[in-house]
Amino acid sequence: MRQEKLIANPISKRDRYYSPSEARKTKEVACSSTEEVHTVAGLLFEDKRSEVIGWQFLWENFFGMRTGETLALRRDAKDTEQPGFIQGDSMYVRRAEKNADNPCIYLHPDGQVLLAAMDAWSKKRYPDTPWYFPGGRGSSDHVGEGVLTQRLELMFKDGRLTKKLTSHGGRGFYVLVNRSNGVHDSQTAAELNQVGGLETLRESYGVIPQHWLHGKGPKLKWLPAEKKDYAWARLFTKLGLKVGDEVPAPSV
Repeated sequence: MRQEKLIANPISKRDRYYSPSEARKTKEVACSSTEEVHTVAGLLFEDKRSEVIGWQFLWENFFGMRTGETLALRRDAKDTEQPGFIQGDSMYVRRAEKNADNPCIYLHPDGQVLLAAMDAWSKKRYPDTPWYFPGGRGSSDHVGEGVLTQRLELMFKDGRLTKKLTSHGGRGFYVLVNRSNGVHDSQTAAELNQVGGLETLRESYGVIPQHWLHGKGPKLKWLPAEKKDYAWARLFTKLGLKVGDEVPAPSV
């Protein structure tokens, strides 16, 4: 197929060589609380070299985006065809799945606080980059796709994390927050562009406690109650930036 000697791939629909019952579910490598998300991101912010992936970690937990979708976001996006373009409370993204039923994410209030913080940090650290998640100094590209998961694995091995976490696990936390607030899985599947629908979502993230469907969930948020507990609080103090709750002016 790569050499264009075949017009069809004869093994494209072969059986998969793994047992679904043995597959690691996304929720198993996801944070289970708002405090955990901000603690982990705060650890990443302790090292200047991992600040970018600290923001990536927060973004994927706040919006449930896949790694490739997240890293493609650009600050210089000019229209709805370019990932990172903001229109009101919507940001357009480039979906990893070919069947993109939902071309944008909703910039919810907590997410807008995160975006404002990222903007302030970027002006200080990377004022000239077009990327939301830039590579190292001198790089003209975004940070590598496997960098965050590799760093989380190292943090687990050296004892700074008590459990394995991955970049993709951010989607698991997003699902948890939605479910805890009574959001139906069908809506969450659409928001995540989970083309497999409810079945795939529940295979990856498990079942939902029934009483959560009736408004009796813990109602988790993406932000801690106190600003001093924001993941970037110490980083901003070091950089001389204000830890506030300003939100970016909406684009029209």
